Amino acid sequence: MNKLFSILVSRIQNEEKLVECLKSIVEQRFFNYEIILVSDEPEKYSTILEEFSHRSDMKIVFMENSNINSARNLAISASKGRYLFFVQEDEIYDNHYLHECCKKVLISKNKLIITKNIEESIEDHWNEIRGKVYDGDLIRREKMKFNDNLDSQLEFNKMYMNAGKGIVYCEKAIYKMN
Repeated sequence: MNKLFSILVSRIQNEEKLVECLKSIVEQRFFNYEIILVSDEPEKYSTILEEFSHRSDMKIVFMENSNINSARNLAISASKGRYLFFVQEDEIYDNHYLHECCKKVLISKNKLIITKNIEESIEDHWNEIRGKVYDGDLIRREKMKFNDNLDSQLEFNKMYMNAGKGIVYCEKAIYKMN
């Protein structure tokens, strides 16, 4: 059975922060998700493999010489979830994050769901993929990909908005930066 959410982590700079981020995800009160990690440096996963190896909902995909956008595209390809959200290792999630997102996706077919960082306003991150939940089926159907330029997150959001049906805001602050 496919999962409702695919949580995509496509770059690891700091393994300690990633472990904290993953702990905040696995402590969710909502369990219908998979986690996909993409990296070109398997040795960075030693602690993660040890700590999370018992989890059947985590997939680790290795990609040689990947840039961040290639890794994101590979994570999308490897995902099975109906909804996707891209996680950066320095984010910590409230244990109701996925539950709050689930309430929003039930009323928002093909809409972009924008969640709120505890320390910032919703508008602060429009040019990023951080804090947003995307309809994975729409992304796969429209064959949306990140390109290799610096504005790829903004361009991805514009592509999504052109294919999607608007925005739903989740006003409750449900994640923070680590």
